[in-house]
Amino acid sequence: MSKIESNILIEHISGGTLGYYREKEELYTDLSGLKDNSDGGEYIQKGDIIKFQNKKLKVQKIEVKLVNINREIHHGEKAKTNIPTDFKVEIGIFVEYIEG
Repeated sequence: MSKIESNILIEHISGGTLGYYREKEELYTDLSGLKDNSDGGEYIQKGDIIKFQNKKLKVQKIEVKLVNINREIHHGEKAKTNIPTDFKVEIGIFVEYIEG
């Protein structure tokens, strides 16, 4: 069984990548202001104010992209017998700068 790799992209809503993360240590160094939930996790949702590299940002949207590395398998053809071995989930956090 293969694992699901994940990446987190932080991008300005008008375009321009602010950060692209594969390692949690790097992400936690740059990002703060996440909300705690009752199960011990943290979360971000649309409308939240977060800090990224000490700048205040407002989350405008969040997208989840499932990246099938094997380009020969299309969504309609997926089955247990041809599950890709390389698979990524990319979470895009789209933000705008705010004053303050």
